[in-house]
Amino acid sequence: MKNLSIQELADKMGGKYWEKYGKKRVYLEKGFNTKKMSTNTYIEEVNGQYVVKCFIECENQPYEFIKSQQEIVIQGVEEDLEIALATDVYLIKDQSTGLFVNSSPDTFDKLDICTEVFYSEEKADTFLEDEVKDWNANSGKDLIVVKMDKSEFEIAIQ
Repeated sequence: MKNLSIQELADKMGGKYWEKYGKKRVYLEKGFNTKKMSTNTYIEEVNGQYVVKCFIECENQPYEFIKSQQEIVIQGVEEDLEIALATDVYLIKDQSTGLFVNSSPDTFDKLDICTEVFYSEEKADTFLEDEVKDWNANSGKDLIVVKMDKSEFEIAIQ
């Protein structure tokens, strides 16, 4: 993961940087904003770590619904944050052919350029273990996780 300042993060994520009373935040236009519902979403720097917060106000909805919607927004922002901070990508490669593969087992036989890009090695490993473990064992393919510099990958797919 790349160490970005919170100001750089604000630019990269299209948010608005805010600093007051020692707190540093990036406010984002994420969530649900209607006449009856308002969402306040931000990333805050806490002890050198980025923490995503989301608060939804809606008088007409039960707490459980609001909490579930907050969790959906937070999860989406955390995924965006992971992508913004990543310096590497992780792809699935067939060692026998040297080609990258798609994320869907239905298209593995085509061995196209990878459509599934992982921004952490853990997620790529989990995908191989959980999603394609049986297929990999029965296909004769030898799928592995390959690390690639994110900027090189972005150039390669243009």
